[in-house]
Amino acid sequence: MNFGRGKFFGEAKGGVLDSRVGLLVEGKDDAHLVDFLLDDLGADPTDVKLVFCGGTGEMEKSIASIAKSRPYIVRQLKKFGVIRDADVNPTATWESLGDAFVAAGLPAIPNGQIVGYDEGRSAGAFLIPALDQPGAVEELLLQIVDADPIYNSFLGPFDAASEAAGGLDRRAKRLMQIYLATKHPLCKGGGLGLKAGHFDQNHETLHELRNFLAALIA
Repeated sequence: MNFGRGKFFGEAKGGVLDSRVGLLVEGKDDAHLVDFLLDDLGADPTDVKLVFCGGTGEMEKSIASIAKSRPYIVRQLKKFGVIRDADVNPTATWESLGDAFVAAGLPAIPNGQIVGYDEGRSAGAFLIPALDQPGAVEELLLQIVDADPIYNSFLGPFDAASEAAGGLDRRAKRLMQIYLATKHPLCKGGGLGLKAGHFDQNHETLHELRNFLAALIA
């Protein structure tokens, strides 16, 4: 199986959401995570399309562009969702995302919920790992292996090495790389690792995001 190929998204960032349901995420690893869950939920690639914008700085512009796109204007795109990393300050991230929705003419949306508006349209948003938890895909997926003996075997040595190096940033991303390096096939990124089965694909940690996607594509 080619884990690197998306079923619901293309290789390049951006693109047009010209389907009934459209999803926007930040990066390619986020896209692989959502791609797996959509496939697992039985979504139809002709009905659901996913694009990644390439980073936090592009999110607001992408939301505005989608709201001005022809598929949205002619109501081909009827259901629109955004999944974004919570980053260091989830509250500030959520406020920024909400401002972008309102500026684009979309409704204000509670995290993890889908709101109906404009006679048949709906939109929703979700922060990873959660509204009250800082982080990104790595923090979400590493919760799944919190009790894994391989994962726990290198936590102490990593933290000791980090301290000796003066304190390393992006701890979860570094731990993810180490964890995936112990697995076969070798994967670049947690989203691909999930597809490859390196994480429990039915773990409760994924339930809220899975339920959000199930409601959006219904």
